[in-house]
Amino acid sequence: MHRSGWGSAPGQEHILAIELRRSDWDQLLSKAILTTPVSHVYPDKKKWRRELEKSPVRVQWDPDYDLQDKRLQRRAIQVGIVPPLVAEYAKWPVRIRDITERVHQMRALVANRRLEKARRLLPELKPYPLTAEQRRALGMTS
Repeated sequence: MHRSGWGSAPGQEHILAIELRRSDWDQLLSKAILTTPVSHVYPDKKKWRRELEKSPVRVQWDPDYDLQDKRLQRRAIQVGIVPPLVAEYAKWPVRIRDITERVHQMRALVANRRLEKARRLLPELKPYPLTAEQRRALGMTS
């Protein structure tokens, strides 16, 4: 919600919840290259640059924020796909829901200091199980 200004940033006025099959998401992540050459993943920066230029999927780790837009200790994954993959990706969603009204409701609750009620509107966060190789490829150290 932070990145979209709670559905109010220009061009980001609608918030969609997109559900994918795990197999499709894992396939996407398997093609991912980090946007920065983290040394424990890419010891050779020239090789990383070549891989980045041809990769259809880019991953970066950004700060994550709480309901009050305060920076958290954890990072949030940002996954970007290049145009040739967009047409393929468009076939993957199992379900798409427009959650814009819910986001606006949450923002109003936060503004009125009704944080617990706003928290109950958030989706449940669960750790995404990854193999050791997936974790390494995504630059995760813990």
